[in-house]
Amino acid sequence: MGAQVTMVFMDQAAEIANAASARKVINRFCHSALERGLSTNTVKNYRSDLEEIIRWASSLGDKQLDWATFLRHGVEEYRGHLRRRFRGATANRKLAGLRAFVEWAAVEILDPGEPIPKIPRIEIDPTAWVRPRWLNQDEQNRLIDAVRLLGNKQTRAMIMLLLFTGLRTSELCELRWKDVHITERRGVLIVHRASADIEVELPLNGLVRQSLIDLGYPQKKGASDPVFPGRSGQLTRRWVEMITRQLGERAGLSDVTPLALRHTFIANMLELGVNPVIISDHLGDRAMDLLRYYAPLVGKDLTVAVERMAEKLEREDG
Repeated sequence: MGAQVTMVFMDQAAEIANAASARKVINRFCHSALERGLSTNTVKNYRSDLEEIIRWASSLGDKQLDWATFLRHGVEEYRGHLRRRFRGATANRKLAGLRAFVEWAAVEILDPGEPIPKIPRIEIDPTAWVRPRWLNQDEQNRLIDAVRLLGNKQTRAMIMLLLFTGLRTSELCELRWKDVHITERRGVLIVHRASADIEVELPLNGLVRQSLIDLGYPQKKGASDPVFPGRSGQLTRRWVEMITRQLGERAGLSDVTPLALRHTFIANMLELGVNPVIISDHLGDRAMDLLRYYAPLVGKDLTVAVERMAEKLEREDG
């Protein structure tokens, strides 16, 4: 009996040691990604996705995950697991992180000249796509009223930015005061998109500028401090999502999320007639995806446009 107990403890110790070894590789990869200039949020996602592979392998009975073996023989099986468990967009995001890891591992783990596993995207059925959630004008007004009644300066600035700039949640969390530039009549945010290695200037309207001024811009101008500090540095995505949902509930609205506010910004721009290519450059989304997702907004004036084309030709002929 004592020998059996000892063996159980030895097996558990070996499992813990092997998991620690696999995580050391993840730590090396993440450190390298940060050194290459990737955002902290991107690296956090990479870490989470790679640790998920460790758990997946353990659930299959592989308590001693070896990354080299996984890259040689397990990638396709794991891709199938993602395809079955997650929606296409989520699975492809996780696969994008795995591709980044594979590129690093080709140099750091695999033997020189060894074939690099290919990881194709998971095809998404366009007919299965769900219409994005965005707020209509009445819902937007109700949300803004709820923010004003709450009286919290940080929350007000956060919602104004999400609603009127289309920022991603990760970009909001990583925002620094030095990225904010406000004058008497104009304001811009400088957002660095590591995935494309570009900096984008996002214009700020009067409501956003005033919310940032009230939050402390005059005193914090040019500082490296986060605009939205959390308990241990910058605010977290989970906290932003929780606050946004709670505000939506205060306003009597359902499914109000940071992503819904980003969709609302896009919908507002399209309704105002802004070219989807300009919106694409502004937000980092592909123009064709915008057209596909927001077809009802883009195409609702098609009849009017066709009539105007005919009128123009008739005038020219006359």
